[in-house]
Amino acid sequence: MALYKTIKCKEGALLGVWKIDETPEDLLSLYPDDQELQQLYVTKINAQRLLEKMAVRVLLHTLLPDPPVSIHYEPTGKPILNGGELNVSISHTKGFVAVIIAPFRHSVGVDIEPISDRVVKVAARFMGDKEYESLMHNSDKSVATICWSAKEALYKILGKPVVDFRNSMCLSSFPVADSGEISVEIFTETKQTFLLDYVIFDSIVLVWAEYVR
Repeated sequence: MALYKTIKCKEGALLGVWKIDETPEDLLSLYPDDQELQQLYVTKINAQRLLEKMAVRVLLHTLLPDPPVSIHYEPTGKPILNGGELNVSISHTKGFVAVIIAPFRHSVGVDIEPISDRVVKVAARFMGDKEYESLMHNSDKSVATICWSAKEALYKILGKPVVDFRNSMCLSSFPVADSGEISVEIFTETKQTFLLDYVIFDSIVLVWAEYVR
């Protein structure tokens, strides 16, 4: 399928989405000299997980055509690129992978999810009572999925202080459209407000956040 979507974010980050229509052999053929891609190809893991991991690597090459492209992980599990030169966030769902890349002083988070009724059924578990009453009165599965993805994207930036999605994050009401912004308040030691962006395509929600330190 090759690159499905790119978005230049407000603070300078670059976001890319890859729709996975290839086989592992197809993906390997795109960058056959990449040793990490070769190693992934021979790894004995779940077939879907293999495709997602390989597609992430190919997507990174596509967004960053000048080598090298190396992924390392901090002790917290947060990925960084090229020895810490760039920050990156990675997300995947069946058939799609997404990455957002930014300069080191920018913290970024991305989440990609299919719109489904399943999220509606568990929304009360990750939304506070007032938040749930405000946003879920119509039991809209698009709203529920956007809310979940927004909290996931912010968690990738902030980590443990917001691990309690229900009580440490609150989304303001927002209209559902093909794209838009979401305001999220964070309740930790200090109160902060973040503005996130989202798009909807192919029954998929993509949400991202960028924070300049």
